[in-house]
Amino acid sequence: MEVAAVVGTKEATSSVQTGDFVIIDGLEGTVLVNPDEKTIAEYKEKKEAFAAKKRNGRSLLMKRL
Repeated sequence: MEVAAVVGTKEATSSVQTGDFVIIDGLEGTVLVNPDEKTIAEYKEKKEAFAAKKRNGRSLLMKRL
């Protein structure tokens, strides 16, 4: 299902406002509210690396089948 989850976020849920840009990092367990452009770029790279790793894992699995 691959749904990112972060628990224990009382501060985040009370401080996030409608229209805020939020990054939820389920691997690290962090919530970033209105990150700067550098942080957004870093997370885009992390997302691409994660997707590539996932694709490679699937292709290895398919080869074994």
